[in-house]
Amino acid sequence: MGVPFLPALTMLGSDLMAVGGTKTVQDPYTGETLAAVPALFPDVALLHVHRADRFGNCQIDGYPHMDADIARAATTVLVTTEEIVSEEETRRHPDHTVIPGFAVDALVHVPFGSFPHECYALYEADFDHFAEYTAAIDARGPQAVGDYLERYVYGPPTWADYLELFGGARLALQAKRARELTRV
Repeated sequence: MGVPFLPALTMLGSDLMAVGGTKTVQDPYTGETLAAVPALFPDVALLHVHRADRFGNCQIDGYPHMDADIARAATTVLVTTEEIVSEEETRRHPDHTVIPGFAVDALVHVPFGSFPHECYALYEADFDHFAEYTAAIDARGPQAVGDYLERYVYGPPTWADYLELFGGARLALQAKRARELTRV
């Protein structure tokens, strides 16, 4: 947005104010105290989208969150996509194009690329997986984080090997759950 900070009501009174060094400002109209949230200038953005064309025009179904803002703020934008489509397909639904190709530095076709998180209408988040992870942390502390990283991040040599850790039946279940949630 080109501004050094944004005023916000959130975080006031929380421990997050001290952690990030957030300052406060006084609203010149009401005198109310506001948090002054500093602008972020990320070097790299890693985003996952529903589909993109070969030029990097990225489309997102459902709520796009802050992906477009993140893409515009970052110096380098790397995108994974569930599907690569033709430019004609992108033009059929221009309202779904939330990240223009000129903002994208690299694009890779990666089905289930946000798993174990969700991809709206394609697969639901694997809440059982997250529950297993947090239960392990509760039981074993930081060692569980290291074990998780070794198994799911550093261990699998390929994306297919990573997905195999969950198994096809589990991936199919998450896809079925997403369809149930988004059925009209």
